[in-house]
Amino acid sequence: MFELLEIFATALISLSNDMAVYILFGLFFAGILHELIPTTVVEKHLGNDTVGSVVKATLFGVPLPVCSCGVIPLATAIKKSGASKGATLSFLISTRMKRPIGTTLPAPLQCGRCCSISLLNPT
Repeated sequence: MFELLEIFATALISLSNDMAVYILFGLFFAGILHELIPTTVVEKHLGNDTVGSVVKATLFGVPLPVCSCGVIPLATAIKKSGASKGATLSFLISTRMKRPIGTTLPAPLQCGRCCSISLLNPT
């Protein structure tokens, strides 16, 4: 029993170390976007609960070169800047493996083991 717990803890720490770089990249990118794009612009374009704000968030998320680990800090920053729940969710969905590079590059070149697991279990 203790051996299984030790294996689980080792795997969890290893996976967390692999993901840390990409999450830090997402935090860095979120900070840059937060400083460059005023909150009023985000509220104006993504703050309404309309189809238009969801479409704009999707169009904003598709070309971003972030993996599924790095998009979480970006979505958090967009939500804190005043985006609606629907716009934030569509941004999250559109950036996760919806771009051509996400489907053509091998998973270890994108984000290491965390994207490999994501590709193996896409649900």
